[in-house]
Amino acid sequence: MDRDWEMLFPLTTLKKIPRYMSDHNPMIIETKQQKKRSSKPFCFELSWLQHPDFLPKVKEIWEKPIKSNSSISTWIIKIRRVKKYLKGWGDNNKGVIKKSEKKVTR
Repeated sequence: MDRDWEMLFPLTTLKKIPRYMSDHNPMIIETKQQKKRSSKPFCFELSWLQHPDFLPKVKEIWEKPIKSNSSISTWIIKIRRVKKYLKGWGDNNKGVIKKSEKKVTR
C-alpha cells in the first residue's frame, strides 16, 4: 500500500496469501472500525463569514504546500487542516460572540 492509500484508509491492512494453483496471489483486506470520537462534532457558523480575519486565514491555510501524489489526498489534507483551524477558531470566538449577544439582548 502507498501513502495515499494509508491516508484515505488508515485502519485498513492488506495481507498477501500464498498462491497454490494460480500465478496470482490472493489478498485479504482487513478493516477496523474507528473509535467513537469523544469530541463534539464540527459545526460551521455563518457569523464567522462576517469576521474580517476569517476568509484571509482560511485562504492562507488552504494554500499551504502539501506533498502528495493524488489530488484526492491533497484535498483531504487541506480539508482536515481547515477544519482543525476552524474548530479552534470557533472555540476561541464563542466568548466574543456570547458577549455580543448579551449586549444585544440588554
